[in-house]
Amino acid sequence: MDLFAQMAAKIAQLETELEETEARAESAEEQVKSLEEEVNMVGINLRSLENSETQASKREQDYDEKIKSLENEYGEIKDTSNFIQMSASVDEGSISLLEELENAKDEYEKVKQELENTMNELSEM
Repeated sequence: MDLFAQMAAKIAQLETELEETEARAESAEEQVKSLEEEVNMVGINLRSLENSETQASKREQDYDEKIKSLENEYGEIKDTSNFIQMSASVDEGSISLLEELENAKDEYEKVKQELENTMNELSEM
């Protein structure tokens, strides 16, 4: 019976080792599941970051295009402003000339009227 007792003790020891090994395996499986979930979350976060980077890059490109467009528009407006200022200067000069012309015309009409009056007086004599 000694052999039987040794075998029973060995079986009990092996059953204990089996239970410990099963517990470690179960713990390892839980860790694997936890790590798989973490990998999935990292993958989701990575895709989210890639999408955010793509959107940010698109916005940056749109802003660059808008800046170039606004710079071109600014240049055109500046050129137009310079042209208008030059035209205004020319117009001021033209207005001044027109005023002088109007004054000269009025002076001419006065002199003409005086001449006609003088001629009429002479012809009445």
